Amino acid sequence: MATDPPTPGPGLTPGTEVDHFRVMRPLGEGGMAEVYLARDTRLGRKVALKVVKPRALGSPENRERFLFEARATARFSHPHIVTIHAVGEFDGRPYVALEYLEGQTLRERMDQERLRYPEATRVALAVAEALAEAHAAGILHRDLKPANVMLGRDGRVRVLDFGLARALPPGRGAVDDEGDGAERAGDLERSQVEDPFESQHHGVRGTPAYMAPEQWSQAEITEAVDVWALGVLLFELVTGRRPFTAETRVELGAKILGDAPAPAIDPETGVPLELVDLVADCLRKPSAERPDARTVVRRLRDALQQDGEGLDGDESPFRGLLPFDERHQHVFFGRDAEIAGFVERLRTQPVMTVVGTSGAGKSSFVQAGIIPRLRERGPLVVLQLRPGRRPFRSLAGRIVATRRQGGASPGMTVFGVPA
Repeated sequence: MATDPPTPGPGLTPGTEVDHFRVMRPLGEGGMAEVYLARDTRLGRKVALKVVKPRALGSPENRERFLFEARATARFSHPHIVTIHAVGEFDGRPYVALEYLEGQTLRERMDQERLRYPEATRVALAVAEALAEAHAAGILHRDLKPANVMLGRDGRVRVLDFGLARALPPGRGAVDDEGDGAERAGDLERSQVEDPFESQHHGVRGTPAYMAPEQWSQAEITEAVDVWALGVLLFELVTGRRPFTAETRVELGAKILGDAPAPAIDPETGVPLELVDLVADCLRKPSAERPDARTVVRRLRDALQQDGEGLDGDESPFRGLLPFDERHQHVFFGRDAEIAGFVERLRTQPVMTVVGTSGAGKSSFVQAGIIPRLRERGPLVVLQLRPGRRPFRSLAGRIVATRRQGGASPGMTVFGVPA
């Protein structure tokens, strides 16, 4: 017997108990769900609580799709895929508790600044590794875009929102026997109306600016749709624009479906040829000609390893008890997570201190890890000194001496204070 859909009601108020999660405040909302910051009262950690909107419950497909997203995300235990902690139902509304991430989406970061190609390559590599993991588990994302990539404050990149995720057909990955329900859930599009080129309600499904030709034509889709979206994302990262632009969706679709190949990145812009070729391969219009995600991962890793001059041929990379310096950055391994987290925190914390026992590797961490990563973002002045008994006077003197060596006038200021 059919029942009337629930009457839309207000969002959850702070203090509301959703099983063992206590709502703290709203974080945002999408087309079919609200997201709240909540605290897990059992474990004490913060979570992002995603709750289906009341008006969305009138459609069994919407409920099923939401649960499919939860099941799809819960398959993974991967550093670059958002972690799901729990799934449940509150007051007749399905919810999912995800790890709470502090940071920015890639879209927000790109709106603030242009990522230089080494940093852009690292972001793309993390996304490609997440896609390779998902494809191996038999799941397509189908809505990969900068807004669905999170740059965590801990320095780790995560792929978010499998709301358009779809199970691959049998024989194309490890698919559950959830059958047609999972397929129907994956076929539903996410509704976002803020941007006319975002995910649509009807017709083609996904975010038009990042959709592959086969998505536009509603042909059979494979893992290649995610590789296309990654190619668009990487093109945009290194050039500051998308490969296909148009005034309307119809015009955009015509360009993507047309016979002309995708625009190429101009090597004269300074982008390494390895990245230029990889983006071109990801944006090949015949899906069969695109590389798979694992191949993209390998090529991005190769591009990172080839970046930089490295050591002279007759110099040993083994330093013994000596610290690594900038010349050794390409043979300085094992601290990537700490470096990424440190550099990301420097965006909001003007002063960071590295402490540790003697011989722990503080100098190597800073010189071969932090400084090269900061140089990737632009010009950098590095001052080195031994602090002595009066460290602040030593630091001030080093700054003044450096400024004077650069031709500054005697009346210059340091941090707004007369030298």
